[in-house]
Parts: sequence; structure tokens; C-alpha cells
Amino acid sequence: ELSIFTAAYLFGDLEHMDRATDSEIMAEIFDRVAATGIRVLDNWYCGSHQLFLNQTIGSMEESSALAGLKLCSSCYPGSYDACKALGATPVYMGQNTLKEAMSCGAVQGAEMLLECITAEECIDSIKTVILTGHQIESINPVISEATWRMLNDKQKNWILEALHIARSYMETEVLAREAKIIGELAQKYGVQVLVPCKAGLLQQAAAYYSQNRFSAVWGEDTYVRIHAASEGM
Repeated sequence: ELSIFTAAYLFGDLEHMDRATDSEIMAEIFDRVAATGIRVLDNWYCGSHQLFLNQTIGSMEESSALAGLKLCSSCYPGSYDACKALGATPVYMGQNTLKEAMSCGAVQGAEMLLECITAEECIDSIKTVILTGHQIESINPVISEATWRMLNDKQKNWILEALHIARSYMETEVLAREAKIIGELAQKYGVQVLVPCKAGLLQQAAAYYSQNRFSAVWGEDTYVRIHAASEGM
């Protein structure tokens, strides 16, 4: 059920994710997961997935600009569907072949975290980064449900308060690291940095994840409800 967190544009941005994490629908999901013996206590930001292209493009005003682009689908669960939800054509390949594939044009780009693309040593092949922020990666602190039930309310609140402080610290650190990488890509390597108009991408993703095969796993309207909660609706 937690695989829903790999869905493109489940959260519009980090602020939306924080609101959704503290929402009623998220509490329902965490309660269902607790039935397996594990209690999810929080949701910490680890970075946003962006698009990296081996070519320059004019703009990203329309979501159709991604149509037909062959993107390397990374190994994280849901990457293939994320590419499809953005309107691109996913191509799965091992990470060890990404540099060569980007260089020779076997793929026109990749979707992944900023830190991952720098680690892959294919920066010389990157001409454009599109800050889609289409998937927010996170870590979930957990505790045994049996242990959680043994704690009194005061003890639970201590733990939750500490985790919220840690969440804030984590967000600050990761955002600073991402900003540094974007700055280096633009200034040191001359990479074109584009901020897309997300409206079309959000609509496209919502339509894609409305398929029955997703609701069969996540529950009816769960994607829509989480997205609505993340918007403060």
C-alpha cells in the first residue's frame, strides 16, 4: 500500500507533502499498515526527482513537450509509471549503462534525484534539467506496533515531537544540498535549468493514476484524496 508514495505528483511540492503527512487520509493509511505489525510515525523528505535531458529545449510551458521523449527509468519502484504519467516513454536499463546511453542518444534523458545524476558521472551529457519535482522521495521512521501500544500518550507525544523536529532539520539539509547541486549544474557545467508549468503535468498524472490497476492496490480514490489533502482541501 505504501507504494503509492512512488506515484508522480502525489504531492505537488514539499509543503504539500508535510500537510498531507498530518492529514486524516494519511492517518488512515498508517493505521492500515499498523495492522501488519509496523507503525509508521512520520514522513521525512529525501529529495525530489527531476528530469535530465541530453538536449536543450525551448521551454516547458506545455506538458506535451515531454511526449515521446525516451527517458531512462531508474530502479526505484514506480519509476516506469512515473515516466508514463509525465507523458514520456520509459526505457529501463541498468545504472551502469546510463552514461553511455545518454552520450550516444539511446535515451534522451533520465528521471532521478539530483544527487543520483551527479553520482552517475554523466554530467557532461546533460544539457537541460527540468525541475519537475514529480516524485518526492522520503524515509518513514517506524516502530513495532506492539511496542507503540505499550507506550502512554505522553511518551508517544515525546517521540512524535522529536520526529517532527528531525523532519524539519532533514528538510533544511536536503533542500540546501539540492540548491547547491542545481547551482553547480548551471554555473559550472552550463546546464539549462527550466522550471515547468506544472498544471498540465498534474492533470496528466491524475488521469494516469486513475486506472483500476492502481486503485486495486492503493484503495479507491486514495491518490485523489491524498493529493487533495496535500493541497489543504
